[in-house]
Amino acid sequence: MSVKPQLLRRCSALQDLSIDDLNNLAVLSSAQWADRGEYLCRQGDVATTVYAVLDGAVKLSRVMPSGRLMVTDFLGPGHIIGARALLGDDEYREDALILEDAFLAAFPKGPMVRLLCSHCEIVMGLARYLSERLSAQEKKVSALTTKRVHQRLAEGLLELSRTLSVRGNGRLVINARLTQADLAEWIGTTRETASTLLNELRRAGPIDIVGRRIHLLDTDALDRWAASEEPWSN
Repeated sequence: MSVKPQLLRRCSALQDLSIDDLNNLAVLSSAQWADRGEYLCRQGDVATTVYAVLDGAVKLSRVMPSGRLMVTDFLGPGHIIGARALLGDDEYREDALILEDAFLAAFPKGPMVRLLCSHCEIVMGLARYLSERLSAQEKKVSALTTKRVHQRLAEGLLELSRTLSVRGNGRLVINARLTQADLAEWIGTTRETASTLLNELRRAGPIDIVGRRIHLLDTDALDRWAASEEPWSN
């Protein structure tokens, strides 16, 4: 079953496309549901499919040359997985693990590449998306070398507020059950340090944690944490 064209507008890379271009994409798509804990793709697998996340949450991670596992991103609705395959990558560069039950649009690589050859607006949308993701990754790499751990955690939570949050009972909630290890691997620290800082933030009031979901109660306070050279607790 293909995905309805209007649902594809949930993806930032496709929001500005004409209805004709959306219809062309929709014809190639197939609706796919993935359960929490399922791998969408694994690092090193042959890249045959590009996925658009329409609902749910996905964790991206990769094994570094040193052998260390690194979480590279958490993606929610509107993001694309495997887009580099359209630029010539033969293998997926990361594991994509479903964190929350997901609904996706799956596009086969070969037909998608052929479609792009004659639809420049789709190409430009994907190029803008990849440029934004590259800039975000460069910012993260810079933060790992220039920012202190509490700053990286605060900035990470603020990023999740933009990409994975929903409103619930008047609160801004990160819509994924993240473990302390997930966050630690994402911001480049130990689980123990991530736990200590999360507890400090919880006591100070900017966040609450309910059933492994982080509630963001005061994003202005997180901004101050991100800018402060020292963690503070008031």
